[in-house]
Amino acid sequence: MNAKRPVGEGRPSAAEDRTDAVASGEWRRFHALTPLASVLRMWLSILVAAAWFSRDWIERQNIGTLWGAVRDLGMRAVGWALLAFLAVSVVSSAVAVVVWHVQAFSLGSDGIRLRSGVVLKKRVHVKWGRIQSVEVQRSLLARMLGLGSVTVESAAAGKGMRLGWLTKEQCEGLRGAILKAADDARADRPVRVLQWREGASELFDEPRVYELQPGRLLASLMLSPVFFIGILSAASSIVLLAFDKQVALLPVALVLLGAVWGGIGALSRKWGAALSLTPDGLRLRSGLASQKATTVLPMRVQTVRVRQRLLWRRFGWWSVEVEAAKTRFTLNEDGAKPTELVTAGSMRDVERVLWALIPDLGVDDPEAFLKDAFEGKGPSELFVAAPRASQVLDPFGWVRNAEALTRTVAVLRWGRFFGRSLRIVWHARFQGLRLSQGLVQRALGLASLRLSTAAMAIETVQKHLRLADARSLCERQSQLGRDRRAEGDRESIEGWRERLGISRQFDQAPDRGGRTLAAALTPGWGPVEG
Repeated sequence: MNAKRPVGEGRPSAAEDRTDAVASGEWRRFHALTPLASVLRMWLSILVAAAWFSRDWIERQNIGTLWGAVRDLGMRAVGWALLAFLAVSVVSSAVAVVVWHVQAFSLGSDGIRLRSGVVLKKRVHVKWGRIQSVEVQRSLLARMLGLGSVTVESAAAGKGMRLGWLTKEQCEGLRGAILKAADDARADRPVRVLQWREGASELFDEPRVYELQPGRLLASLMLSPVFFIGILSAASSIVLLAFDKQVALLPVALVLLGAVWGGIGALSRKWGAALSLTPDGLRLRSGLASQKATTVLPMRVQTVRVRQRLLWRRFGWWSVEVEAAKTRFTLNEDGAKPTELVTAGSMRDVERVLWALIPDLGVDDPEAFLKDAFEGKGPSELFVAAPRASQVLDPFGWVRNAEALTRTVAVLRWGRFFGRSLRIVWHARFQGLRLSQGLVQRALGLASLRLSTAAMAIETVQKHLRLADARSLCERQSQLGRDRRAEGDRESIEGWRERLGISRQFDQAPDRGGRTLAAALTPGWGPVEG
C-alpha cells in the first residue's frame, strides 16, 4: 500500500497544483528590476571563473608585463570584445526577463508557495508551522535601488526560500506577515495573512538589547588573532621582497590585498550590529555595504557560547553566539558557523542576552552561579572540575575546565590563558551523549563527555574529566534530559513575550509585574547594575 506523502516542502502533487489558486491565494511577481540582479551575478561569476583559470599565468607576470599586454590590444580586438559583451548581455537579459515573468509566490492559509522554472517547472511549498527563521537581506546594489529580499528557512528545507527583489517597505511588511502567520500556526490559531505590500502593518519600537559601536568594532578586530596573522603575513611578504628582488611583485601584492580584504569584509559584515527585542524573537541587524536582518527565535536555540579572547580581558569584552537546528541561521552564507549576537560586549550586555534566551538557569542563586561560571577556578558546589592529572594534556586551561548540571541546563566551562569560554546546553534539547577516552587519557584515568546537538556548529564537549566524574555526569545528564523532555521544557513564544513584557500591539506593554519593556531589560534572575 502506498503511503500518503506528507504535505510540506518539495514538489506538490497534481491535486495540490490544481488547487493552487484556491489554497494559495493571489500570486505575486517580484520587482521588475529582479532580472538585473541575475545578469550582474552571471557576469560576476564569469569574472571570478576567468581569474581562477588564469591565476597561474598572472602569478608568473609582473605589473609592467600585464599593463603592456593591455596597452598592446588593438582597436579591432577591443571592438570584438565589446560586441561579445553586448551580445551576451542582451541574450542573458532576455532569458532573465522570461524567468522573472514565470516566477511568482503567494501567501495562503496553508503556507508559502513559490513557483519558478521555464523548461523544468519547480514548485516549493513551505508550511507555516515549519518556518524556523526569516531574514531580510539587502545587497549593496539592492540598497542603491531601494530594494531587498526575504529569505525563509524551514525545518525540512536544505536551502532557504528566497523571495526577492522587493521594495524595502515590502520586505519589512512581508517579513512581519510571514512571522505572524507562522506564530498563528504554532499556537493552533486560525492563520491570518496580514497585508504586506504597503509595508509593515504592525509597527512598534524595538527595544535595543545591544549595539556595537564603530570604535569598539575596530578595536575588537585589531585585538583579534586574525588581525595579527594578517599583519605577520604582510610583513613577511614585504621582507621577502626587500631581500630578494627576483620575487614577483604581483603575488606579494595579492597577499597584502587578501589581508586587507579580509579585514574589510569582517568590518563590513559587523558594522552597525544591533540586537533588538521584537514580538517574534531577537532581531539582529548588521552590515555596511550589504545589510542583513535576522530574527532569532528563542525556542529554536539549542546552544549558547560565551567567549572572551585573551586581548579582550583587560577591557572586559565578551562575545555571545547561538546555534539552532536545521537552519543556516547565521550571518555567514555557508551556514557553517553560529550566529554571533554580541561582539565585544560588556558583562551587562551578555547577561541581558542570556536572560532573553534562558528563562531559568535552574539554580537558587543565578548571580553567584554566573560569577563562578565566568570567573571561577577548580571545583565548586555545582561545578565538577578536571583533576590535576589533566595538566599534562592542557597545561594552561586545566584549572578552569569544569562542568555543571543545573535543573535546566548543562554549563561547560573552558579555557584560561588564551581565552575563556562557556557553553550552555538545555537538557531538553541535546540529541545524544558520548563518553570517550583517548590513548593518553586512558593512561591518566581521564575521559571526555560530549553533548551532541542537531546543529553541531558549537563544540559541546568537556575534555579531560576524571573517568568516574565523567560517568556520573553522563548518567545524570541522561536522566535530566529524559525528565525535562517529559515536562515539555520549551518556552513558547507567548510565554517568552509575557516574560519580557512584549505584545504585538506594543506601545508600553507591561509584564506580569507591571514593568514596561524598557525596564524589563534588566534580568529578573540576574540583577544588573545600571
